[in-house]
Amino acid sequence: MTTINIALAFLILLIIPSLVGLSVVAFFKLDRVSLSMCFLVGTFSTWAIFQVVSVPMILLKSSFHLLEIVVACILIFLIVFGCICLKKRPVKIIFFPRLVNWSERILFVFLVLLLSVVLYFVIAYQHIDDDDARFVVNAIEMLRTDKMFLTNPGTGLPIEIWSHELTRDVASPWAAYQAYVSQLTICHPTILMHTIQPIALFLLSFCVVWDFSQTLVGDSISSRLLFCIIVWVVILYGDYNAWTAERFLLGRTWQGKSIVAGIGIPYLTSSILKTYSSDKKSLFLVVVVINTALCLLSNMGIIFGFALTGVFGLVYGIYKKSWKTMIQMWIMAVPNLLFGLLSVIL
Repeated sequence: MTTINIALAFLILLIIPSLVGLSVVAFFKLDRVSLSMCFLVGTFSTWAIFQVVSVPMILLKSSFHLLEIVVACILIFLIVFGCICLKKRPVKIIFFPRLVNWSERILFVFLVLLLSVVLYFVIAYQHIDDDDARFVVNAIEMLRTDKMFLTNPGTGLPIEIWSHELTRDVASPWAAYQAYVSQLTICHPTILMHTIQPIALFLLSFCVVWDFSQTLVGDSISSRLLFCIIVWVVILYGDYNAWTAERFLLGRTWQGKSIVAGIGIPYLTSSILKTYSSDKKSLFLVVVVINTALCLLSNMGIIFGFALTGVFGLVYGIYKKSWKTMIQMWIMAVPNLLFGLLSVIL
């Protein structure tokens, strides 16, 4: 890895998603937003855009480079449009929560040390392929052949129709996104997945926990810091074998199903809970974006996002005695339904 690779990775995985998130948040008409919120919304928005654009192009057997160009143009347009909106209506960005007393500062220092330990595990143990090496092979083949999912990852031979596990990859083309980032960062897919991207995903997971802390314990900084400490201690404690959710989060973060379990579902749950306690229509948009992004990550994301949103919609509708609320919640799971049906049809 060179300085150029690191700089490009920082730009593609951190800066651009944050700018996309800031552009999306501009539609919410908020007076101030946190940097972590921009990063969260922007990353999931990028995944959702890639999902919506890539699946039709894969079905049409378009070239991979054409997909790259289309996605890049959409993201650039979104960032420029967001900047124009922000110029007309400025928004204050909160880069870091203000620590007003010693207890908050002590908790913050302890959290930083704890996260440093977690980050060490993330960097040191992201070298497990197991049964999902096909994701790496698929990404490499896209860069080599300029075709998407038209090479058998087991034999290396070209194929004409999709079958078996490739049908799930077409509906949830996470490997295509990995190849896309690999191309932009000028970094081999294997190095990207096992070395660079896990760090960005770790930061994303922390932002999810931080977001969830506000949903569950309120705006108190000390309470939120304590909540984050407890959660990350539990995550470290749960890393005791190769099959726990904590192990997947720390050791196999680059795999789509791991992101669904450790990042996607918690963020979806937090966002759905917020829709219950708020009348802002923008929160419904966030849930739709998250559900669409979950479809990119894995077929498990399609299923669990659909189930979670559907159950919450049923509970909210019954509790509020409102068919409108129930239907609104179910509409937010339409992306999961569509991509789920596609996966079954293929």
